[in-house]
Amino acid sequence: MNEVKYKVVNSEEAQNVLLGCGIYPTKKGYNYLLAAIEIFRGPTHNLCDLYKQVANIFQVTPASVERCIRTCINEAFYTSSFMYLNKFFRSDIFKQNTYLSSGDFIGIIATYLDIIDAPAMKWIPTDTKE
Repeated sequence: MNEVKYKVVNSEEAQNVLLGCGIYPTKKGYNYLLAAIEIFRGPTHNLCDLYKQVANIFQVTPASVERCIRTCINEAFYTSSFMYLNKFFRSDIFKQNTYLSSGDFIGIIATYLDIIDAPAMKWIPTDTKE
């Protein structure tokens, strides 16, 4: 399968949250997470089809998307980087041994972005000028 490269625009807040959690752009799951968060922010945020929709954007399998996202989130939990999220919610929601599923994490970040009214992200092929 030929992989189409995409870049995301209007994603500064989402990127800040992921970077603060220790999820870096060098991980394959980073861009998948950005896409999943934006899809979840849409009018029909259905977790059942989320990985399939992200897979369609990047022309990979849903299983690959799920695995890469889960790996990013698990690594952030392992290093306790998720406690950074307490800053955004002004509360100690996340404790030292807190664990969230991928869907819960995506939902929390999407809700936070909606609360602060962050602009919607867009995905465009990298060979396209905006």
